[in-house]
Amino acid sequence: MEKSLFFFKKRNIICSGYGKIIFLAMSIVLSLVSTRAFSQDQITVSGTVTDETGIVLPGVSIVQKETTTGVVTDVDGKYSLDVFSNSTLVFSFIGMETQEILVGTKSIIDVTLNQATIVIDEVVAIGYGTQTKSTLTSAVTQVKAEFGNELCFSG
Repeated sequence: MEKSLFFFKKRNIICSGYGKIIFLAMSIVLSLVSTRAFSQDQITVSGTVTDETGIVLPGVSIVQKETTTGVVTDVDGKYSLDVFSNSTLVFSFIGMETQEILVGTKSIIDVTLNQATIVIDEVVAIGYGTQTKSTLTSAVTQVKAEFGNELCFSG
C-alpha cells in the first residue's frame, strides 16, 4: 500500500493514509454543522396595523430590530416584510407607543398601537423664544377672539 503525504503549510500537520480521509470527513461534517448553526430561516411576515379604535394607520414604520431592514404601512395599514424567524419587529408611529414583537413562526402579525400620553406644561409664546408660564418674569396678557372681530372694518 502506497503512503501519500498531505501537508498543510500553515499548521505543519502531516496526515497519511487513513488520517487524511478522517481529517477530510471531519472537515466536511464541521463545515455543515457550523453552516446550519449560523443560518437562519427567512420568512415573509405581513399584517395590518390599527389604533385602539380599529382605525388603520398608514405610514407606520416597521423595522427588523438591530438591522436596517424595514417597511412602511400602505394607505390601508398593511405591510409585508422578509425577516429572519428569530428576529424582533419594531412598530413605531408618531403619537403612538412603540411596540416590539418577536416573529417566531408567525407569518401574519396584526398590531394595535396605543396612543402615547404626554404631559405638557403651559407654554407662553414670546417675541424671541418660548418660556414656561412658571419661569416667566414679565407681564402676560390675553387677547380674546372677540376683540379681533371688533377691529375689522369694512369699507
